[in-house]
Amino acid sequence: INICRLVHRASELPKAAIDGKDNLIRWPSSSEQAEMWFLMSREFSETCINLAQKVVIGEQPLDAAVTAACCAFSQQMEERKRIPIVHAIAAFYEFVLMTEGSNSLFETTLRRYRALLDSEEYIQMGEEEQSTLSLRYAKALQRHWRKFAEPISQLRDAVEILGQRIPATDPERSPRLLRDLYFTRARHLENLALWSPAEYATAEDNYVCGLSVLGAAHEIEARGMALSDL
Repeated sequence: INICRLVHRASELPKAAIDGKDNLIRWPSSSEQAEMWFLMSREFSETCINLAQKVVIGEQPLDAAVTAACCAFSQQMEERKRIPIVHAIAAFYEFVLMTEGSNSLFETTLRRYRALLDSEEYIQMGEEEQSTLSLRYAKALQRHWRKFAEPISQLRDAVEILGQRIPATDPERSPRLLRDLYFTRARHLENLALWSPAEYATAEDNYVCGLSVLGAAHEIEARGMALSDL
């Protein structure tokens, strides 16, 4: 379906051209590429892995490693001018969270990750970029929320963040993003239901809303995972 839409719109480009200006086409990434977004380049990934290992063994403080990762990002990434630096910092946090470390390090990293959503650069982003970074943080929390001794406030905060991003996300422009916002919010609500069983009903509503996003209905694996949780 998406390919048919893309071909149809591409066929209309000559009619849409004005004054010889370029026409930008959004080519959707695969679901696998979306999940592994932080692998921005081989060189940058290797740098982040090395820095994350130094943080875990206590050889380098987290703040210093973030600074080093940002420097590497600026030097190594050819497309760095089009990618906000907060995405590079978030990518580094993903590498730290993939490395075996203490619960306190995971908690600190997740708190720093969350703080990116209050940064000035985040505020200056467009709606879609804000939704994307919010989703990435929420998915990281989804994987590691058990590292918190008292995770309820983090889970509720994530539910609130995603709830704010859902109405700001265009279902025509970014259907997969909208669907994943709903699904991830539903999974956080399921986790909250361990303390407040009434949240199961709200989680179900979010799953249903996510399944109803027509532009992403063709992705069977994501739908199957959501249906299995209903």
